[in-house]
Amino acid sequence: MSVRGGCGLFYDSPEMWMLNNMQDHSPFSFTVQFLDGSFDHPYAGRENLNLFSVRLETSIRTRHLRFPCRWMPLEKKLRIPYTQNWNLTLERRLGSDWLARIAYVGTKTTHLMIGVDQNAPIYDFSKSLSENEDTIDQRRPRPQ
Repeated sequence: MSVRGGCGLFYDSPEMWMLNNMQDHSPFSFTVQFLDGSFDHPYAGRENLNLFSVRLETSIRTRHLRFPCRWMPLEKKLRIPYTQNWNLTLERRLGSDWLARIAYVGTKTTHLMIGVDQNAPIYDFSKSLSENEDTIDQRRPRPQ
C-alpha cells in the first residue's frame, strides 16, 4: 500500500500583472504613482512631478482628459493574493496483476484581485446579439 500527498502555498506580487512591469516605470514611461492623495488633485504638494499639466476639476463634467481614460485605484491595505494546492493519492496492490488507485487534487485562491469595467455596455435583451454588437458605445452608461 502506498500513500502520497503534497501541498503548496504560492504567492505572486501584484505588480507583475497589475502594473505591467517595466513598461509602467521610469525611465521607460512617464507613469507617476502615489499611494495617497485624492482624485480631485492627485499632485497636491507635488506639482513639480506633473509632466503633462493635466488638470482635474472637482466635477467629472469639467475634467480635461482625453478619453478613453483608465484609472486604477488601489486599496490602502492591499492583500496579496495566494493559491493553495494539495493532493492525496492512495494506491494498493490487489493480487499479483491488479492495482487500485484513488486520488484527489484540490486548489483554492484567496484575495484574488479583479478589475471591474465601470463603463460596460448594458445588454439589451430586446435586440439580437449582432444588433447589440453594433451599438456597444451607445449602450454604455458614459458613452463619451
